[in-house]
Amino acid sequence: LACFSRPTMGNDIGRERNKEAKELNNKGWRLLKRGSDLEGALKAYSAALSIKPSYKLAQAGQNYAAAAIAQQRLNFMSPRRQVDRVDFMVRLYLEAAELWEGELGAGHEAPRMARAAAARVRRNLRANLQQGEKSATSAAAAPPSPPPPGAPFWITNPQELVGRRIAVLWSKGMLYEGKVASYDPTLRKHTVVYDDGDNRSYKMCEKTFWILGRPTNPADESQYIKYEKGVASSVPPPAQPAAAPSSTHTPTAAAAPDSATHFGVTCDKSGMNPIVGVRYHVPHADYDLCEAKFAKLPEAERRKFVKIERPGASWSRLHACAWI
Repeated sequence: LACFSRPTMGNDIGRERNKEAKELNNKGWRLLKRGSDLEGALKAYSAALSIKPSYKLAQAGQNYAAAAIAQQRLNFMSPRRQVDRVDFMVRLYLEAAELWEGELGAGHEAPRMARAAAARVRRNLRANLQQGEKSATSAAAAPPSPPPPGAPFWITNPQELVGRRIAVLWSKGMLYEGKVASYDPTLRKHTVVYDDGDNRSYKMCEKTFWILGRPTNPADESQYIKYEKGVASSVPPPAQPAAAPSSTHTPTAAAAPDSATHFGVTCDKSGMNPIVGVRYHVPHADYDLCEAKFAKLPEAERRKFVKIERPGASWSRLHACAWI
């Protein structure tokens, strides 16, 4: 009797597994038609295939769900990447259509839905590529907008600012001096090389800065003009006297008549503004110390600073090993 019962038990188990795979396939199809949970549909089809690997209806649904999920992410890709992904998605849609057609017939809605999705992906790609080409062509053909009447000279002719020394207003009201090294007409940005070696590129019409130094043309009074977001006003750069002594501020000894004064630069520990004498600066950071406060730092902290003896002078690294 046991010999005859074993095949019966095996058939029962097979029928149960086939029933479970069919239920998962039906669940995946319902989620797929609804279109609201493609991830859930993909999981249901994958679970059905884990039970019955040769289940063609589940294979078709898995292909369709994977292509639909990839299609949702298409807009976040570059045009070149979109072309590669569209070929992959179209192949998955068409494979799903063939599998569904072989199992359900050409008249069923499933293969028609898959073929329509493949055609829709191709149309969307063509439209995206054409739109991208039109945008690129119009951007290249459109001339830059003319400067407004009465605009500063460096907006009318940006190259005129190259080679000039400027003081740029940073956070906390800090001024940092440097030289305009170049102008990029494509990005419409000037590159400023600061006295501490830091390089920054700006759209100068978005910055507040002063042009420094004596002009070659005496009629040019631009060194007295403040430019704030492209608007000129007759305001000289702020030059405040050193902070008065207090309980928390120990000023350095009186500076000699020719001592350097770093206008617009404040010691972040003592509050001295401006710093008189040697200035110690952390490159690529808004942090400065006077000589008295720098001398109190431990050796490990000193390695982060560069030494600037005078405004406009080239700085020197105090410990080369700290920059390796």
